[in-house]
Amino acid sequence: MVSLGEMITNISHHWRQPLAVIGMEANSILADIDLETIDIVQLRANVSKIAQQTQQLSSSIVDFGRFVSDDLEKRSFDLALVLEKALQMRSVKIVDANIILTKEISPGLLITNHELALMQVFVNIIDNACDALMNVEVSERVLVVRAVREVDRVIVTLRDSGGGIAPTIEDKLFEPYTTTKHKSVGTGMGLYFVYKTVTEKIEGEITAKNVLFHDGEKQYKGAEITVTVGVDDTLQDLKKERDAN
Repeated sequence: MVSLGEMITNISHHWRQPLAVIGMEANSILADIDLETIDIVQLRANVSKIAQQTQQLSSSIVDFGRFVSDDLEKRSFDLALVLEKALQMRSVKIVDANIILTKEISPGLLITNHELALMQVFVNIIDNACDALMNVEVSERVLVVRAVREVDRVIVTLRDSGGGIAPTIEDKLFEPYTTTKHKSVGTGMGLYFVYKTVTEKIEGEITAKNVLFHDGEKQYKGAEITVTVGVDDTLQDLKKERDAN
């Protein structure tokens, strides 16, 4: 089970981007006031973005509260909709970073599990991919999200064109205090939290590797993270396979 300390670290990670957007938009408004260049259309856009991010923060308080209480009970839900919601929660970050998003998400991926826990996993992975793309010089920033059902499992893969995982951390990516970011902004707990949640709470599998992949006619190099979730009665089978290894 994820500890309270790990949960608090994840909340901090989860709130960093919305708070940054709110601060940036507020500073923009103050600058326009000081320079007496207020434009009503632009002001409305700034305030709307602040309101949107505030609503996201408010919603996340409810989500994390339910998460801490063990996400109530496992229930049936469409994993495709959860993945779409996670992408929507990071849509501002994706757009602002000029990331080309490709979605290959099959509809109707019904599973029985902890919905909010899985959503937080996807938000963390998307965050990490966006940060990787923003911190490297590449011709195109690409994020490919794919989700399909294969027999009795749902497999979700997220690929980015950020150049891949550094060889020095590739084998310990999911260990605590291993960060893919600069030490000034990375705590090294985000992907550790993801790993603990997937393997212990969701009872699934998660792997990461460097890949060459195509999106359209172009080839890219980057990282691929795969989350595998059992459908109903295969959850325990996944756990047994992991424990055997």
